Amino acid sequence: MKTAFCALFLCLFTSIALGRTIQAGDVLEIYVKGSEALTSKVVVRDDGTIDCPLLMDRSVINMSVPELMDILTLSAAKMDPNNLVVVHLLSEYKLKVNVLGQVVKPGLLLVDKGASLQEVLLNAGGWNEFSDLANIRLIRKGENPEEGNSVNLEAFLVDGDIAVLPEVRNGDTYIVRKVKESRNVKVLGAVNRPGFYQTYPNANIFDLIQVAGGQQENADLTKVRHISTIDGKRVDTVVDLRHFWEELGDTENLPKVHEGDMIIVYKKTVTWTVFMAWIRDAVTLFTVYLLIQNYSNR
Repeated sequence: MKTAFCALFLCLFTSIALGRTIQAGDVLEIYVKGSEALTSKVVVRDDGTIDCPLLMDRSVINMSVPELMDILTLSAAKMDPNNLVVVHLLSEYKLKVNVLGQVVKPGLLLVDKGASLQEVLLNAGGWNEFSDLANIRLIRKGENPEEGNSVNLEAFLVDGDIAVLPEVRNGDTYIVRKVKESRNVKVLGAVNRPGFYQTYPNANIFDLIQVAGGQQENADLTKVRHISTIDGKRVDTVVDLRHFWEELGDTENLPKVHEGDMIIVYKKTVTWTVFMAWIRDAVTLFTVYLLIQNYSNR
């Protein structure tokens, strides 16, 4: 009885799978027995093409999995008659999101459920020197494109408050606009005059912070974030400025800044150690005050 039930379930599942056609955004697992180089997981692009040498530029949209399997098997047999191709349509456990505009690799992405907007942009290769992170346009699936919302990722990068980021949903489209001042360096966070500033030859992180009015009293100079684009690749580093000028007495060897860079000076956070130090100092001052009062009353 149990065996018959399992067989019935398998037949039902197979019939459903065979009736499912391939669509843009689907993830296909292509296994070619005897050729590890041709075995891979691929994403179906909007135009229906996939990264598979056996298929070239042919669209797979609206094909069934068995149809695609037959086509790939015939193509693989031309290389080696013993090649066997198996194709699996993976379950849609990821969200389909479009990222357009000023990112390194715009297009359709598959991201894990629960991913943040920052993770989505990183999956798109990261932003570039022309990205306006303070005004990212969000269009939900089914919404009027003219009524999209604006998202301020820049505020999250400065304050670390994830509440300012929207929930990433299936079918979202994020458009990263281009900023007019993109050729300048942007200095954000705990500085006196945050904004865009023109850089100059051999200027470093410390120089641009001074151009932006210098750091505020609550600035944490041990964790200054420097985001740059070098040879088309996004480089994100954290620099300890205090180490350079207090311990080394030198700022000349700090990382240089270039047009399009972003510098973020974070605010100091109150750690448990700092809090306990405040309590200790307060107790000490109060004890001294009591001793003085006691001495004065004699």
